[in-house]
Order: sequence, then C-alpha cells, then structure tokens
Amino acid sequence: MLHLLRLKTPALAVAAPAVMVTAALAGGFWISAYSPAAPVAANIRDAVVVIAAEGCANPSDAKLNGTAEGLVRGQRQSVALQFTPTSKPGVYAVKKQWPAEGAWVLSITGDYRGHNSTVLVELEPNGKFRAEPARAGVKAADRVEAALRAMAARTS
Repeated sequence: MLHLLRLKTPALAVAAPAVMVTAALAGGFWISAYSPAAPVAANIRDAVVVIAAEGCANPSDAKLNGTAEGLVRGQRQSVALQFTPTSKPGVYAVKKQWPAEGAWVLSITGDYRGHNSTVLVELEPNGKFRAEPARAGVKAADRVEAALRAMAARTS
C-alpha cells in the first residue's frame, strides 16, 4: 500500500500546478481591497485603501477603473478615481480624492484579459472601510445607491 502512495504522489505533484494554471486562465481573476497597513499594501503613505489584482498570472496586466460615489447634503456626486501604482505588481493605492463631507462608496472594477471583477468599498467616517465583492445578478449602481442610503441614515 505504501508503494501505491509513492506512485500517486509524483502524479499529484505534476497535476496540481496544471489545475492551478487552468483555474487562473479560466477566469480566476478578482480584485481585493486592503487596509493601507496590510502587508500587501507596502505601507503607502496617505492611502485610504489598497486594491490588489489577484488570481491571475500577470497582475500588472490588470486594468483598474473606478469612481467615488457620494451623497452630500442629499445630492449625488461622482469623482473619477486615480490609482497609484505601488512597488508590487498589480497593487494600487487609492488616495483621498473626494470631499470630506457626506457618505462615500468606492466602486472599483478590474479587467484582466476579458475577465472582470468589481468591489465596492464603503468608507466609514472613522477612516475604516467595508469591502464587498460584486454579486451575480445585482447591478453595481443599485448596490452603490443602497449603500449610500444606509450610510447616510447611520450618520444623520
């Protein structure tokens, strides 16, 4: 029985990397939001949040775009985000580019070779945030609106 395990182990060692490569090529791409203090963040000064392209072969090939969506005194505002590259491929800092007043949600989408991922980052007044990946069947715009209403209700 021990002999059979020895024969299977090399086969698994060869098969496992192939499965991982297949998963990555089959759309394993996602983006994640991290605290600026997280190890992946590389201590970016003045960053509010750090976004990382993950699950892909070449994270630096991922393209990010996003907006800060706000509700200020009952009026909706939208600010295009700029992403600051870090020393780590596929990792970007988002510095504050929106007014201090109001409730704000960052809507960030990443694209990697035709595979898309979206994350919403709800910004709390105390500097903390809550990130939530996209849900199938729910439009990001609807999620942004619901999050802004809930955040505005909590702060008023």
